Amino acid sequence: MNARLQAVGLSDGHSFALGITQYDLSEACGLTSIHVNRVLKQLREEGLCTLRSQYCEIHDQPALAKRGQFRPDYLYLALDETADGPSETAATA
Repeated sequence: MNARLQAVGLSDGHSFALGITQYDLSEACGLTSIHVNRVLKQLREEGLCTLRSQYCEIHDQPALAKRGQFRPDYLYLALDETADGPSETAATA
């Protein structure tokens, strides 16, 4: 979510508004709200990210990406050489 929002200028790469609740997130992922709550607690305790009041703050982006096995190349976003993430232009496939 951070990579996509950063590509359109809605994330600074470290934080962004996430207009959904934990319950909405669990429904969208097909998981129980209890499981989502536990996973978010683990991420917070590991110092990776915090989700509070529909706002996400990423504390350690490389570690979070590693934990989630995230690879941004499947999004086809061009990487900006000067920034810490994808640029606003999409790469052509």
